[in-house]
Amino acid sequence: MKDTMKAQAPRLILIVTASLIFLAGCTKVRSSSDASAAPRHDAVLAFSNAAAAEESKDAKTLNAEAYELIGKRQFEEAIKKLQRALRMDPKFADAYKNVALAHCDWGHPELGQRAAEEAIALAPDSDKAQFVLGKILFKLGRTDDSIKQFQKATELNPKYDKAYYWLGLAYDRANNISKAQKAFAEALRIKPEEAVYLGRSQSLQRYTDARASRTLPALKIYKGLTHEFAIDVYSQIFFEALVHHDYDFLERAAGQARSSRERWRGGTWKLEFIYSDLKTPLDPQMASEAEWLNHLALLQKWANERPESITAKVALANAYFQYGWHARGNGSIATVTAENRGLFAERLAKARETLLTVPASDIKCPQWYQLMLDIAMSEGWDRQSYDDLYGRAVKFEPGWDSIMVRRPFGSCRAGVGLLKNCTTSYKACLGRQIETVRCITFWLVRPWRGR
Repeated sequence: MKDTMKAQAPRLILIVTASLIFLAGCTKVRSSSDASAAPRHDAVLAFSNAAAAEESKDAKTLNAEAYELIGKRQFEEAIKKLQRALRMDPKFADAYKNVALAHCDWGHPELGQRAAEEAIALAPDSDKAQFVLGKILFKLGRTDDSIKQFQKATELNPKYDKAYYWLGLAYDRANNISKAQKAFAEALRIKPEEAVYLGRSQSLQRYTDARASRTLPALKIYKGLTHEFAIDVYSQIFFEALVHHDYDFLERAAGQARSSRERWRGGTWKLEFIYSDLKTPLDPQMASEAEWLNHLALLQKWANERPESITAKVALANAYFQYGWHARGNGSIATVTAENRGLFAERLAKARETLLTVPASDIKCPQWYQLMLDIAMSEGWDRQSYDDLYGRAVKFEPGWDSIMVRRPFGSCRAGVGLLKNCTTSYKACLGRQIETVRCITFWLVRPWRGR
């Protein structure tokens, strides 16, 4: 028996050793598990505390936080907070006003109108509620009704600069230029440092001065303000001309800029700045569907009344192009719904078809080529078609900077990446590296080119 035990000793030692190792491992795993569980527990506890803190907020706090979120353009989260606030206090007028404001600034004024009206019913003396309803009506194209609301807001609060500014916009759209100028002047009197008020006031004043003298405006530099501000004011002059159906003014300005090939600081053609503010409605980031349709209608009216005008057709096509991007958004393809992809494609096609109504012999505008190249990238044309178009563009106007910088992008087929998934390989893009370097160099030296 001793011999048997002696023979089995190594085996017993091995079993005992293995058992000890196993037990030690279990202990280690358990201790490790306990250690990792601590942070998880802390995280869950922190989340629970945060949720409890959020739930404990009263309606007034939620309303204040929602208003801050609206300023940050976080509309969905703001509306959720406001809905909670209204469940706590169904007669909270300011919360209704903020619901209306969130929908309005999100580009859906029709969804905010009822909330604005409820806010006024609960607090008829609220200047802000009157203002928000006015803003909603303006964005819905109900200009005369919006004027009444802005007037009520200024009567309730004679120092309400923002209400005077929007009153000026409404009067301007209603073709009442003298009242628009007075409203802008009052907004500036209350808040003279506000550049937006000054810019819109100056663009209207300079348009009316140029129309009266039958001259074309020049770039005006404003003391203490940036060069970019001066360019914005200049571009807005032509938006004013469009609003007031002054097609002679627009045609003369674009024709003169094309023939003179005049450049401004940085090498950009003056013609680009004339087209700049014609492509979108006022404040495109917050523009409603009604505002886009009204803006397209303004441009279509110009194109209908001047069927031979390439300027009108390019401006209209550019607006359809921007309208397409308004539907798509600038996020990744995963963020674009099937419906919005369809709208994107439909509006790009409308832009392309509008450009193609210009006879080939009459394509004498570099902006036509620039826009068609942008459409080609967005639609994902094949490489040969894109390069053929680019070649025609450069042959027509080799000095148009915005055409030159589009050369490297043709092979990337931006439209494929925007509408579908980018299929371009890194190697294919690398094959165009020399052109890309040339493009970057072009932009670096651009500020020192001819004025």
